[in-house]
Amino acid sequence: MKQGANVERAPGIIVMECIVRPGPSVVWARNAAATCVSNDISGNQGDGIYFSFVHGHLANNTIRKNPGTGILVDRSGGGTITGNKSWENAVGFWDVSPEGEGGQLAIYNNHFDNTENVEGFAPNTWEIAERPGPNIAGAPNLRGNYWALPNMKGFSRTHPDADRDGFCDLACEINGGFPAGVPTLITSRFGL
Repeated sequence: MKQGANVERAPGIIVMECIVRPGPSVVWARNAAATCVSNDISGNQGDGIYFSFVHGHLANNTIRKNPGTGILVDRSGGGTITGNKSWENAVGFWDVSPEGEGGQLAIYNNHFDNTENVEGFAPNTWEIAERPGPNIAGAPNLRGNYWALPNMKGFSRTHPDADRDGFCDLACEINGGFPAGVPTLITSRFGL
């Protein structure tokens, strides 16, 4: 299988500012310390980003219109996934780690807008303590993720923000009850 970027058994690799399309699985990393920043991964034949046994970071990538998963991780932990736009994929994020074998990732300030936004149950952290931003929706602070669906619905689009702090008042649950933290909200005050 061909990949747009293939990193294996390498420390400190950075995949940055690439436009990669079309191909089977675009950014593929295994047994590495890798960072994937500011890439456009769109319209491919499979998954967008695949991290396996990787301690790394995914930041500010656009991953869209892939028939597979936007961000697929397997037994990867200790890193962050932040500032990404995972749109119009079959699944936005999927942690396929076997139970008890995945590491914990900090996943916050991402915009998920896919048919299915999350699969998998690894013990990831889906929000951080509130701090100055701006966030992916244009609000002043960082905290959770933006959850949407292609039908113009989704948690962040349908739940209130009574105190107008830029976050939904209720916590979001994914995959039938798995806590995903307090979602970022887009209102008329904040644009995408």
